[in-house]
Amino acid sequence: MSSLCAQSGVLTCKLTDSATGDPLIAANVQVNDAFYSSDLNGQFLINEVSDTLYISIRYVGYTSINKAFVLDADQRFLNIPLKPSAQVLNTATITGSKYERNTLTSVSSISVLKPALIAATNAPAIDQVLDKIPGVQIIDGQANIRGGSGYSYGAGSRVLLLVDDIPALQADAGRPNWSDVPIENISQVEILKGASSVLYGSSALNGIIHVRTGYATSTPVTKVSSSYTSFRSPSDGRKQWWDKAPYSYNLGLLHKRKLGKIDLVAAGFYHTEDGFYKGTFTDRFRSNLNLRYRVNDRLTASVQTVVNQSNAANEFVWSNPTTGAFIPFGDQTSSTKASRYYVDPSISYIDTHKGQHKLKGRYYSIDNQNSDNQSNSSIYRFIEYQYLKTIPVIDIDLVGGLVASTIFSDSELFSDTIFTGNNQAAYLQLEKVFFNKLTLNAGIRAEFNQLQSPSVLYGVSLPNGGLNTESKVISRAGANYKYNSYSASRISWGQGYRYPTITEKYISTSVAGFNIFPNLDLNSESGWSAEIGHKQGFKLMDALAYADLSFFWSQYDNMAEFGFYEQDGQLGFRSQNVGDTDIKGVEVELGSNTDIGPIQLNVIAGYTYINPTYRNFTQDLASTSSSSENILKYRSKHLYSFDIQANYQFLSLGVAQRFASRVEAIDNLFYTPVDFVFVKAYLDNNDTDYTITDIRLSATFKQYTLGFLINNLFNVEYTKRPALFEAPRNVGIRLSAKF
Repeated sequence: MSSLCAQSGVLTCKLTDSATGDPLIAANVQVNDAFYSSDLNGQFLINEVSDTLYISIRYVGYTSINKAFVLDADQRFLNIPLKPSAQVLNTATITGSKYERNTLTSVSSISVLKPALIAATNAPAIDQVLDKIPGVQIIDGQANIRGGSGYSYGAGSRVLLLVDDIPALQADAGRPNWSDVPIENISQVEILKGASSVLYGSSALNGIIHVRTGYATSTPVTKVSSSYTSFRSPSDGRKQWWDKAPYSYNLGLLHKRKLGKIDLVAAGFYHTEDGFYKGTFTDRFRSNLNLRYRVNDRLTASVQTVVNQSNAANEFVWSNPTTGAFIPFGDQTSSTKASRYYVDPSISYIDTHKGQHKLKGRYYSIDNQNSDNQSNSSIYRFIEYQYLKTIPVIDIDLVGGLVASTIFSDSELFSDTIFTGNNQAAYLQLEKVFFNKLTLNAGIRAEFNQLQSPSVLYGVSLPNGGLNTESKVISRAGANYKYNSYSASRISWGQGYRYPTITEKYISTSVAGFNIFPNLDLNSESGWSAEIGHKQGFKLMDALAYADLSFFWSQYDNMAEFGFYEQDGQLGFRSQNVGDTDIKGVEVELGSNTDIGPIQLNVIAGYTYINPTYRNFTQDLASTSSSSENILKYRSKHLYSFDIQANYQFLSLGVAQRFASRVEAIDNLFYTPVDFVFVKAYLDNNDTDYTITDIRLSATFKQYTLGFLINNLFNVEYTKRPALFEAPRNVGIRLSAKF
């Protein structure tokens, strides 16, 4: 380039991803002594142009740039490509603060799952992959992080599922419908551990699972995948009821492209399964369409739709733990024909002062036609206004927002009547970095909940005509000190709050001979979670890796647990406030994404220990538990997991293992003579620790990848909760192509 000065005119600079050509939005840039931020097209304008510009760019997830650019005399455009950083410490996330931040400088523990690992597991839904993250368990479809939850049958999650920053729990039940998540179009999954109610509200008491879907890239992409899994014989031959092996089959399709100012993502996914429990099956088809329109360099509008149609029959408990291990009790299943869809419109605007305005919404419709008079339908409406602004004078990042949502529920599960609810909230969080090392973070949220039920329910006249209202103000604070580019310590404290769901308070039904009772007196739960942690990058031989050590402590008031209950001589379950609880623990997480010579190595591993207790362990609590010790029910004190994948030329080999220690306390009623499930006899005669090992091997030839998988390699017999065995050894094959 010539060193002649560009004396007049405006220089347009554009920041792009060097691999995809995509624009990099809201990057912080210093040019000589002036500061800029890139717009929705990755651009910023320089009005005072000299022949040499000293430009410094830092963007989360990319290698920083600090260099001098010499301009031609008539140059009016400068493209600056940034290289994605391969270091795991620079993984970009938004869940902790709604800003792009790397995991090293976060004030909270955040783990990340990448799409390549998700695809390699052959899973039909994202919940089957989440236990690769240290401290995470999925039991009966409900997520549990660091022992924050026990067993909950289909209601009242303390872990909030987000899809693209919008809550995705079924509103009346407070449970995730994992099959609604477009697993074929995931850019990454972020798991935040600890109370997160300040930014995200009720149901984030124990943490967040945030699924971020992918946008179109500059080069059109089409992906097709097909997989088949066969369930093999159990290790105990008496448990096999089938002559022909049960199986599952998946077919996925994804297409992404840019059409002028329009970004298009279209996807479809089909899953069918002949279950390893007798009489169970699944047929499901999901479609996904995502359109984003760039009106100009400041304004973008988008809409995403997901439609999920399914027909399934499911089990609840075994008939017995031997010959009836994979036969539902009474040889009966519960069937569901489900039709669910959501529509997510959003608008993003960057004003002239570099403030970002986001308006996003969701319309979520659910219609579950269930057997045994258990049908339910609900409509959830959600809208959020969000404002993000970096205040340059004091260099503070601000995020604030207003949230409103409504619930309409009509269900046979709730006395075949109508319930309505609404929620409003306002939140504010400030974050500032001092000396490019110390990050301080503080936030506050005010939340209001209202739930309207019938004035008379189950023969009981409810106070205030069935109207329940409650408000709560909660806060959080945290700090992170970054010693250098590979080492940082953090400390955080945050309050959590969860309002009971309609299902928890009002459900009345029966499943496989068990009654599920309502609890009209169920109260909300609240608490706090604190953490001290340190993340350290290191080099082992040629491998770049990190180790993350954290000590955590959570306390809940009026914790709501789902457990056995006896009413009028009938046994069943119901949600009930079990009192005040205390959970302390330690966690170690290891990760690596690096090259060792010609081998690319990806590792995620960790160990979690918890000590979950009641703060006031009374005789009444002891009488409900199978253990005389002060310990919360349905928790494993020890968890470890690892997933190691090595890539060499066109070959890839992966090994995964997860361990859970024995559940030391369950409901005492399982130890009474309930002969049709034989839980006491099984638990007395079996060590219920389990270690599950999976292996996978794949080969890539041009655009095609052929993979083989064996899950539960050693055919371990295990349960995650009483009276329900998990899958025996299963063998899968997967073929995928990318064009």
